[in-house]
Amino acid sequence: PVPAAAASLAALALLQVHLARRWAECGWQARYPKGARMHAVAWIFGLSYYAVLPVSLLPTSFFGDAATWLTTLSAPAAAPASAASLAAAAAAALAPLQWAGVAVFVAGSALQAASHAALARLQERAAAAGTPYALPPPSSILALCACPHYLGEIVLYAGLALVTAPLRSALPGAALAWVTVNLSLAAADARAWYVRAFPRYPRGRAALVPGVW
Repeated sequence: PVPAAAASLAALALLQVHLARRWAECGWQARYPKGARMHAVAWIFGLSYYAVLPVSLLPTSFFGDAATWLTTLSAPAAAPASAASLAAAAAAALAPLQWAGVAVFVAGSALQAASHAALARLQERAAAAGTPYALPPPSSILALCACPHYLGEIVLYAGLALVTAPLRSALPGAALAWVTVNLSLAAADARAWYVRAFPRYPRGRAALVPGVW
């Protein structure tokens, strides 16, 4: 159905924007302490997760009739639609709830991008002072909570879940639940580390949601 195809196309486009931004941030913006390493298991899991995630955003009809897909693939190639025409068709088919999901995604992405930029500046400040880490200043977006970049990730996944509502699939919601639980635990650990590492760290600062938790 057209709404499901439009939802899938919109979600995949948003995910591509997210991954491209994260790739650019990790490659050119992020500043890591000397000797920082990622565990091999975490690295392999991350690659596997992002390899599977796009599949969860496809319409269920994609998997329902293998014969039809094989016939389509073997049929003579037609003139491919332009990216602009596909985007226009998908935009026209989105419902208000899905546009709200796009807005939520953009808000989460903006929060995460601003947080990562602040983290990079903070690491540069620490390097200039000859220390591995530095305390976020009160004026920084990092003062909202211990991990605003994690909050941004959760918000953008909530946006994807709204965009993919016509798919009637539990997978986008499952991805949101997984990200929420995983990053909530990580935020709690990060806040506990801040408290141990910096005696002046505000004890009332939330781990993930400002003023809440």
